[in-house]
Amino acid sequence: MRQFWILLAASAALFVAMHIWTIPHLYAATMPPFDMRPLGYPLREALGYVALLSDDQRALYLGPQHLLDLFYPALLAGAFAAGFRAQLAGRWLNLALIPVASGLLADYAENLMVRLALTAEGPSHALLQALQAATVIKTLSVTVSALLMTALLVRAGVRRLRHPRPSTER
Repeated sequence: MRQFWILLAASAALFVAMHIWTIPHLYAATMPPFDMRPLGYPLREALGYVALLSDDQRALYLGPQHLLDLFYPALLAGAFAAGFRAQLAGRWLNLALIPVASGLLADYAENLMVRLALTAEGPSHALLQALQAATVIKTLSVTVSALLMTALLVRAGVRRLRHPRPSTER
């Protein structure tokens, strides 16, 4: 479980860095960035967001934000995978890793499509719809992984309370 906690702490540090440093500056008018719309966004809002971004905001999104978001999905997926490996085996482990993998892939797909949307001369509707789908898949996958990890941690805590380890002190 040590690897789980280390990777979780690293991903949490990046999450905090993004939410303190980059994300607050990526709001266009009152519209949040794509990464902050967990259930997607209407096509009109996505087009409006891209149109309203200033050159400085675009540079921040494509630079520091994407650099941080390059490492965050891998660290978070690594944390979930390590936690699941420590508590599950066989078929149950394989099943638990499905939302981890889909969340990781969807997050990287989302990042790629955000880059395409911000560098295109008027992003296509198909690109924005695919971007929205990736965002929703990422959100659902990470939520399932987090809920399962929480349940497994609670189960481990209950087991520890019911069956405490013998004290090694003399």
